[in-house]
Amino acid sequence: MYIQEHAAVGVPIEERAPRLEEGLRLLRALWTQDEVSSEGQFYPLRQVALEPKPLQRPIPIWISSNWVQRGLWRLAEMGDAWITNVPSTNVFRDCWQKIQERAAHIGRDPDCIIRCLYISVNLNTEDEALREGDLFMQAYYSRPYETVNKQLLCVFGPPEKCVETILKYRDEGANYFILRFASAHQMEQLYRFTESVLPCLGYEP
Repeated sequence: MYIQEHAAVGVPIEERAPRLEEGLRLLRALWTQDEVSSEGQFYPLRQVALEPKPLQRPIPIWISSNWVQRGLWRLAEMGDAWITNVPSTNVFRDCWQKIQERAAHIGRDPDCIIRCLYISVNLNTEDEALREGDLFMQAYYSRPYETVNKQLLCVFGPPEKCVETILKYRDEGANYFILRFASAHQMEQLYRFTESVLPCLGYEP
């Protein structure tokens, strides 16, 4: 799908990572410098100013990466937060170790990086959660849940299953969580999460 998307706009897939990295560096410069000139490969600039400057200094940049070395290195060098949806705590631990090693290599403290886990959740009985979650994934990715679940973290089942999963990742160092409700019934799922999951994590609804 990525290849088709890039082909549609005339950008080779091989340029995906270097374009992102060059763009991030330019954003940092434009947000903080009076004028920016760059001989970059993709976005050459000559005496460009961005006004008004943002009030927030610095603006935190959240970068997503799973088990991809270049992505993890990019995060260690340029990111203020790491977003990931790796499907196991073992992979989460290994990814974080790569980030720590790269950060140490360039003299950066990795503890300043937020570790954000992105989870797809359906809170129902096991059978109903799998049925409804599968419909959601097929509509979103054109692939069944069984395929998506091998690549992305999906927690489909009763609230206790969601609590257990979040606590496991929190024990591994995840300190921020983003939830996507894999359901056509968003408000109903939000209510269940607020009533049945949040209190078990130490938060009041």
